[in-house]
Amino acid sequence: MTRSTYAWEGRASDGRPLKGLRRDISSANVRAELQRGGVTPLRVRAARPTRSQRRRIRPVDIAGMVRELATVLKAGLPIVQALEITAESQQQFRMQDLLDTLSQDVAAGNSLSEALGRHPKYFGALHVSLVLAGERSGRLPELLANLATWLERREQIRKRISSALSYPAAVLGIAAVVVGLMLIYVVPEFERMFAGYGAGLPPLTRFVVSLSERLREDALLWLAITGSAALFAAWLRTRLPGLRMHEDQLKLRLPILGGLFARAALARFIRTLATLLDAGLPAIEALDGAAGACGNRVYQAAIGHARDEVATGQSLRRSLAYLHTLPPELVRMLGVGEETGRLSEMCRHLADRYEEELKTSAERLGALLEPLLMAILGILIGGLVLAMYLPIFRMGSVI
Repeated sequence: MTRSTYAWEGRASDGRPLKGLRRDISSANVRAELQRGGVTPLRVRAARPTRSQRRRIRPVDIAGMVRELATVLKAGLPIVQALEITAESQQQFRMQDLLDTLSQDVAAGNSLSEALGRHPKYFGALHVSLVLAGERSGRLPELLANLATWLERREQIRKRISSALSYPAAVLGIAAVVVGLMLIYVVPEFERMFAGYGAGLPPLTRFVVSLSERLREDALLWLAITGSAALFAAWLRTRLPGLRMHEDQLKLRLPILGGLFARAALARFIRTLATLLDAGLPAIEALDGAAGACGNRVYQAAIGHARDEVATGQSLRRSLAYLHTLPPELVRMLGVGEETGRLSEMCRHLADRYEEELKTSAERLGALLEPLLMAILGILIGGLVLAMYLPIFRMGSVI
């Protein structure tokens, strides 16, 4: 049966007022449980979720839930009870409902991996593979902890990429708004002020005035064209898989950001490969899962080709050596790990290294872009101000 969250108020045996939240199938059950615990229930009602409790489930929430579930299972509790306890500790109502559904599926006789597979929105094939490997090997708590670590590291990589790109995007966005407002509202005032003077306007001023006129006349048209182009591009990305490949190739060739995207993809690939090998998956399955997790179709295609070579009996080092996409030092280190029988350990070492390089690259990118963005802002806004004040410098010849 579906459980709901109830807010209760009561008194302890010594008269102290108490209140809290409890998950159960009915308010009557909540009252009975409180009485069995020595609490006199005074009020039990369905809890009204706050805005934060109603928000959607994010990857970081899944990582925290998996980490907590692994901790509870390490205490030796059955899976159903562990899921119920984990649900009780969640503040987010959607997460509580998800865990209740998983608990009911497992109680009905399904394995945890089967229950997770019914929710592809939150648990992908890699999640299910790791849990299935844990169930087969009897190491479910350990592999759930590894899965939580993998999810946390992946979220850290995403945040580093996002933080590296969000600052310049925000600055350029603000600059576009400021320039647009100046062209629409400020420049026309200067244009009217200069209309009574006989001297011709400087070329820069004429260009800015013309740009202002075009923007005021065709602003809605340009917005419609830009919005339509963005929607059409998004539609094409879903219909043409080859376009996504070209997009990923372009990302890697960008002069400043290309190295950042490459390190992020390699860090995801190596960390995922290490996690899957630690779970005891064969190299072919591990490469298949790691290729899909790297987040870049260029690397995904290259690793997929290497996976096919390994499936035919080739060694991992020889399969990767034919690829010019992956860095040569990465191929060498993976080959050393394969030859010494310590491939998963080598993958963990490489993953730590690439994640540290990604962190350093993101910090350097921020330090490099800050003066560059300030220069762009100075040129844009300074150019507009200069264009408006150039005619004032010529007023003396007219007067």
